[in-house]
This record gives sequence, structure tokens and C-alpha cells, in this order.
Amino acid sequence: MSKINTTIAAIDRLNKFTSEQLVCSIWELAHLNDHNQEFEDACMAVATPQLNTFTSKQLVNIIYSLAKLNNYDQDFIDAWIATAVLRLKEFSTNHLAMSIASLATLAHHDQKFIDAWIAITIPQLDNFTPEQLDWSIYALANFGHHDKNFRDTWVQIATSKLKKFNSNQLTWIMWALACLDHHDQEFEDAWIEAAISQLNNFTLKQIEISADALDKLNHQNQTFGNRWTATATAINQLSNFTSESYKKNITALYKCNHCNQDIMQTKAAAVQLASLASASKGERATLKAIRALIVKQRDVEVEAYSKGDKEAEVLKCAGLVSSSE
Repeated sequence: MSKINTTIAAIDRLNKFTSEQLVCSIWELAHLNDHNQEFEDACMAVATPQLNTFTSKQLVNIIYSLAKLNNYDQDFIDAWIATAVLRLKEFSTNHLAMSIASLATLAHHDQKFIDAWIAITIPQLDNFTPEQLDWSIYALANFGHHDKNFRDTWVQIATSKLKKFNSNQLTWIMWALACLDHHDQEFEDAWIEAAISQLNNFTLKQIEISADALDKLNHQNQTFGNRWTATATAINQLSNFTSESYKKNITALYKCNHCNQDIMQTKAAAVQLASLASASKGERATLKAIRALIVKQRDVEVEAYSKGDKEAEVLKCAGLVSSSE
């Protein structure tokens, strides 16, 4: 039987599915990454009038699955929220984290639900795992939702658990706090200590996002900068940076007042800077910052930056390449 015929047959029988079977059907599609709009729509149509009979686990699993499938249905989500908001006290810590993360993925902001979720979640935050803490603050950042009581409580609890976070979780919680413009010196220092111990596990993207977040929070930490640039992974992979990634990282380090001889003298650095020779006007401010960083590190005097400068000339002035190159 073809996939189309199988789908039609399944849709015809959905009215006979129990709530558990409905949820399991959507869950399996999500985990197989097998998006089937017709089947999902039919499943939601059958599930909507039954939502008040769903268990808390079923409520969370169906919204989580729809988020993974990127299936946004306004009517279903409104019905889901109307049901779930009355059942939040039944949610486990994992269900609380999954539910708010799912709504954030679907970009569905419902003030009443978020306020109720925060009220239920704050007393339980101490029981959240690093993954659940990550999902929660990431979701609120995506919503642009500022709740000082939640953030202060979250920061206090997360600070004590930072060494249990993996590199991806460390990256996104710092990104989230930067998005929420939440500066906390004690947390950031603890975050840096935890991140330093794991820098070899950071991907290039995670390094870039983390440096940019610290820059946005105006957090200057020489130790982090030293370890970032001294990390073998970072130095050895510089040649894999795109020009844009390289610029963002160097500019962030420059804004944090951090200079490092090794990173500026690697052949990869010269290659990446040279690749910017045809920079557009919009990139000139960044290139100026890069040149200033080189000059500051190498203690080389260079003429004032002018619109006609070429990056190859900057490299020659800084001594990164010879005048004959």
C-alpha cells in the first residue's frame, strides 16, 4: 500500500483513536521528522474537542510534537492553551520546560499562559535539570518576556549548577540573558569559569555566539579571552571560519579589550583578513576595528583609517604579510 493510501486509511480511522493513540501518532511523525500536513491537520481536528480528557503528559507531548514538525495551527494552540493553563499544577518540571519551549518554537506568545507558567515554575526551578533550565530561559528570551523575579531566581539557581551544563547549554543560556539584557556579574564570572573548562568542546558557532553575548553584556574578562585564544581547537580551526564568523569573533574580542598575539599571527588569520579585500561599505567599521586590534597588539603605527584603504595594505602595515605578498 502506498504512503498516500496509508495516510488516507489512517485519517479515515482517526475518530476511533483514543487520546493516547492520537498523541502517539503525532509523536512518531515528529521523531521520524516525517511531516504530513494532511494527517496532522486531521489529527488536530479530532484531538481538539478531546483535549480536556488528555493527561498532562499527553498535552505536553502533542504540543512538543507539533513544534518539532513546525506545524502551527492557531485554533488548536488556543484550545491547547485554554486547557493546559488550568492543568499546569499537574505538570512535572520536564513538562513545564517542554511546554514553554514548544510555544517558543511555534512563536506563540500568550501572556496569560506565560504568567501562569512563571507562577508555577519559580517554586520548582531548583528541581530543574540543566536542560530544563536552558529550555526555560531560552524560551522567555525568544518571547522577549522580561520578568525580573523569574530571571533573578533562575540566575541564582543556574549559577550553582553551571558546571553540569554542556557547551551547547552554556552557549544558549548566555545568549538568552544577553537578549534579555540581564547583566549579573557573579553569574557571568561563574559562567566563564564553567565555559573555560569546556572550551575544547565548543563548536565554532558556539564560540561566536558566546563571545557576542559577553560583548552585548559589556563583560570584560581577560582570563576568558586568554583561554579562548589559547584553546587548541579555536586556533587550529581558524582556517574553517567564514569571513563573517572571523570578523564577529575578532570584533567581539576587540570590544572586550582583548588582544592576543597568537590569534593575530596565525596564517589562518592572514588568510581570513586578506579575503576581506573587497569589503562592502557596510563592513568598513568592522575592518577598522580589526585593524585597530592588530595595531594595538603589534604596537604598529598606521595612518588614520580612510575610505580608500585596502585590507592587504593593512596586513602589510601590521607585519602580518610582507610588502612583496
